[in-house]
Amino acid sequence: MSKNLFLRLVDEATSKGEYDLLDGVIRPQLHRLHVHGYHYTGKMQVIHSVLSYYNESMRLLRHEGIIYDFPHIYTKIKHEPPTRYLNGSKVNEALVANGCKISGEVQNSILFRGVVVSEHARVKNSIILSKSIIEEGAVVENAILDKEVVVKRGQVIRGTVDEPIVIGKRTTV
Repeated sequence: MSKNLFLRLVDEATSKGEYDLLDGVIRPQLHRLHVHGYHYTGKMQVIHSVLSYYNESMRLLRHEGIIYDFPHIYTKIKHEPPTRYLNGSKVNEALVANGCKISGEVQNSILFRGVVVSEHARVKNSIILSKSIIEEGAVVENAILDKEVVVKRGQVIRGTVDEPIVIGKRTTV
């Protein structure tokens, strides 16, 4: 489904006071939307809150979750260099995408494309989206950082496993 169609359907649903997108909007329009599917017998995780997104994402680090039900996963190609692990970096139990530059410490975390973790910075139990920068000496624990977030030198962002902190897109902390 295209992003524009999805946004239009969400707007349509909320304007009608309908908050079940599938039953309230998509199902009544199946004839018009050209919906197709395939038989799937694996597990399904429902993401309905920040906490469920955080928990289901972190399951990937334990080699669990729906992603492991599929033999191949195809993504949009982004021609980026491989991640650079610089001298002094420490990475343990992490899922790290291409284009990252790690000089600090990353533990039990997911880093999307192009994330920078500077010297003496620490990222733990967190999800860091594309092109975010964790500057020297900063600490990020139990957090979800949206795209292009900058955590300034020496700053501390610390949530809990039950209440991860969420930092919005293009925010500087």
